[in-house]
Amino acid sequence: MRTQMSNTSLAAFRSIEPVLQPKESEVLDVFVIAFMRDMPLEITREALAKHMGWKETSVGGRVNSLIKKGRLEEIAGGKTASGYSAKLIRLPVVEQ
Repeated sequence: MRTQMSNTSLAAFRSIEPVLQPKESEVLDVFVIAFMRDMPLEITREALAKHMGWKETSVGGRVNSLIKKGRLEEIAGGKTASGYSAKLIRLPVVEQ
């Protein structure tokens, strides 16, 4: 069943920012605090998990969710502790 929806209602719905879960906020805070200290952070999931004292699987799920929500982004160039290539995570870079 289709319903009529005004363009303004649809625009309002799409403008709502995704809500962050408490653990997502904890992960995002690590990046925000580093940014506020003028030390932008680019870190692997493995290193982030170690820094936070969490399991890598716990961090990975939260990071993936934050990437989907546009709060974090992945870039190439990282390495794991064992030397394998890994993606780096950082706050999105805003083009000016």
